[in-house]
Amino acid sequence: MTLLHTIRRYKTRVEADHAGRAEWRNRLSINLNGDGRETDADGSRGTDKRNGSQGTTTAALGHGRRIVLAVTAAQSLKLMTGFPEHLAGRGWEVHVVANDCPASLYSENIIFHQVRMSREPAPLRDARALFAWTRLLYSLKPDLVVSGTPKAGLLGMLAAYVTRVPVRIYLLRGLRSATETGGKRRVLNLLERLTAYTSTTVLAVSESLRAEFLREGLSQQDKVIVLGSGSSNGVEIAPLVTFHVAETSTDLRAMVGLDPNVPTIGFVGRLAADKGLPTLLRAIQQLDEQKLFPQILLVGPDEPEGSLQTFLKEAGVRPNRVKWLGAVADVRPYYPLMDVLCLPTLREGFPNVVLEAGVNAVPTVASRVTGCVDAVIDGETGRLFIPGASGDLAQTLAELLRDPELRHRLGDGARQRAVKLFDRRLVWELTEAYFGQQMDTGKLRRVQLQCES
Repeated sequence: MTLLHTIRRYKTRVEADHAGRAEWRNRLSINLNGDGRETDADGSRGTDKRNGSQGTTTAALGHGRRIVLAVTAAQSLKLMTGFPEHLAGRGWEVHVVANDCPASLYSENIIFHQVRMSREPAPLRDARALFAWTRLLYSLKPDLVVSGTPKAGLLGMLAAYVTRVPVRIYLLRGLRSATETGGKRRVLNLLERLTAYTSTTVLAVSESLRAEFLREGLSQQDKVIVLGSGSSNGVEIAPLVTFHVAETSTDLRAMVGLDPNVPTIGFVGRLAADKGLPTLLRAIQQLDEQKLFPQILLVGPDEPEGSLQTFLKEAGVRPNRVKWLGAVADVRPYYPLMDVLCLPTLREGFPNVVLEAGVNAVPTVASRVTGCVDAVIDGETGRLFIPGASGDLAQTLAELLRDPELRHRLGDGARQRAVKLFDRRLVWELTEAYFGQQMDTGKLRRVQLQCES
């Protein structure tokens, strides 16, 4: 707890300097130069992050129910698509924190703050980021801080703990340590334990993830919860017909270069080892040996660059056997081109791609790992296979490729479950209600903290 002790000493020193704290607050929330541009949380001059307008300050918004939502990297902002807008529309004052924000992502009633965070361990950069986080929260004085993804989770919870934010929710989306061993696993688990300790609640996105978190001894049982059936943001539900317009699908299929008469196995995600792509490619080689020859559609970034070619070579699969689209802005139009989605991942929290495929009545074949066992009901909405076992995956895929009726039955089950349990608006309502409940608890906690001061 040396780090916590150091932070608390820093906190005491800052609180004693009331004038300095007021100056920090002015520098953060109101640009004294009057040019209408917000200041980044690390003290550098930032760009205006709101659409069209040049500078609504925190003070101008007033203080009703003030919440900070945080992720580490800009690409992770998609994990909460629509939720900041939902809260703002319900009267919350919403602040979003990340490394960066794509231009025009948020409307003017949502304030973005840039805190430069490194995804990988970097002591000096992490210390600067923690300092920036602390200054930001001293300025905002939020009622709730909700931070997810490992680095934003750690730094956000530490800073919220130090600044005595009454409600501190660590949104547990997954465990990086699940695929690590030795010293690195112990370090990652130590950081998770510290994050959980400084939070008031750990909100896990699935029951199996909660069970693993507790099994690793990372927090006490009553502190880790799951809302509803899990998932952090649900899925957008649309009429099935809008995703299955024949002309659109046919044109897109032709553009991608897929044969409409040959079954297609899809993969959506990073083309990385921990997402199980090598397992899928080895299974494809075995399917080819069985003379099935399915088409393979890959959607997602090559991470790190060159991984796909390496995996293809190792599996003995010719490059022309796969159609790789790279990263796309919107993956939804591509699900109707798939007969089966394959998710051979080695670790998950709750895979959104399963819900996205399910909305399109596409069944998923997934590895039997944390998160996937919550998203896929084996034999009802898809199939599960032994993690890393390419032979078991090949056998499962062959069963579905040979049986169109089975694919349709599982696909229908996947859509029904997605609509019933994971409609995005239902998930938002449940999450907002929980935040409101925690605010009531937090008010009491804030009074207690003030009495202790």
